[in-house]
Amino acid sequence: MRKGFLFWSGIILGIVFIVALLVIFGHEPEVRGLLSAIPEPDGGQPYVFTLSDGTLFNSDPKDLFFDIDENRESSLPFYESFSRLASKSEKVALLALWDQDRIRLMASMKIPYEELQTLSEGSFPETWKDIKDVKLVKNDDGVLLLEPPAIREPIFLKRDGGLLLVSNSVQDLSSMGEVLAGNMEAIELEGSPLFGDHENFIKIHDAGLLSQIALLYGIPTKPGNISLHGRWESSSTKGEMVWQISGLETVFTEELLSLLKPAEWRTPLILPDPVLLAIGFNAPELPAEEYGKLHLLELAEDYEMASEDLMRVFRGPMTISVSGESKFILFKMPGLLAQFQSRGEAGKDFIGKFWSSQWRAFIPAISPIEGFEKGGSTSLPLSLLGIANDDLAAVGFLEASNARELHLPGKKVHILKKSSDRALLWLFLDGPGLSDSLKTVAQAGEIAEKMGSDLGERTADIIETARKLEKLGKLSMVMKDIENGILQWEGSNP
Repeated sequence: MRKGFLFWSGIILGIVFIVALLVIFGHEPEVRGLLSAIPEPDGGQPYVFTLSDGTLFNSDPKDLFFDIDENRESSLPFYESFSRLASKSEKVALLALWDQDRIRLMASMKIPYEELQTLSEGSFPETWKDIKDVKLVKNDDGVLLLEPPAIREPIFLKRDGGLLLVSNSVQDLSSMGEVLAGNMEAIELEGSPLFGDHENFIKIHDAGLLSQIALLYGIPTKPGNISLHGRWESSSTKGEMVWQISGLETVFTEELLSLLKPAEWRTPLILPDPVLLAIGFNAPELPAEEYGKLHLLELAEDYEMASEDLMRVFRGPMTISVSGESKFILFKMPGLLAQFQSRGEAGKDFIGKFWSSQWRAFIPAISPIEGFEKGGSTSLPLSLLGIANDDLAAVGFLEASNARELHLPGKKVHILKKSSDRALLWLFLDGPGLSDSLKTVAQAGEIAEKMGSDLGERTADIIETARKLEKLGKLSMVMKDIENGILQWEGSNP
């Protein structure tokens, strides 16, 4: 009797629970994960998988920092066809496969129930005003078709419970249904570096493509696959992404990978405010012929230096920075400096040769800089700096007063502290600040053009670059080693 009571009580409670859910949500909640609809790639084709919020797809590809020409844009149809739809979702799982000359898309989305219901009935939700210029066609089998002209390639949609399945292929859309039914294997990411069900995640799998490209450039490799795994958190104003690369040791030789080692960045560098751009990297020791390809051996001839001596300067931790201020005739410009850390006598010899070159005759005087026993600066006709001590050698365009502003790189790139000031490469970019400086350069170019100079011929390109930089906000990046890195952004959401 008691067992029967417990049995029927359990049934009744279960029914009450389900009814309560339907009352609260207005429908049966979707409990299946987005990954349960994505097929497992066979690994023989390059692919990109992302699990992210729909806001990732809000950006217009034309606003990206790189240009997309008409031919390239048409080969990436998801830029127009898919992203407009994905931006309406709460969460998206997307698999993009590079299949010969086209990209195959398979995605599962979670969108608000009312919008999903309206869409499955063959109509656009009222809130989707920006894509109502797309034609929506519903077939007898429940498949919805988004047609041009507003998008570049047709997209097929189908509702399955609380999920919206999306693809640019009817066959792939059918495969996703088979995966949900348990007739095909779903993508498996458990155990992948950095993966978490409830976090933004990306995996890029090259299917041996990098190995083939490296061989074309004469870099010895072995057959194998390389994958990048990334996880990020973001808000409307800032974010952080960490990544890890796997498979490098199976493709590239140990000898090659050993060249790319992290260095310590505990030597103060000349980084006067405002710091607009700074890139530090540990330059590897290369064979003489590789330096020849970089035209460094020609520089050695110009400076009357032995090639071995110049190679010692360009080997090890070095930094390129755009910061502070310089002058060119009447124009104020941001400073541009190359800095070489811990070069000792090689750095001082390099600076000595720099100032003894033939063009030195056009420089009226060189003023020494306190703390640097070699070299100095001049302000006419431009702000030129070349200085060295045992710890640092620096050469470029910078006002002499700025040369005394020495700071540890970690002051600007705070995530360097997370790797104990050790990194293979680090970067800081102030997009809006650099944008303003480029606009100043463009104005100077326009004035120079009126004076008969050709400096202003690329003014339009400079202004366009400035526009794109402004949208990037501030970026900081550190590659701890060849396999691991971290990126932070502020004031934008890439």
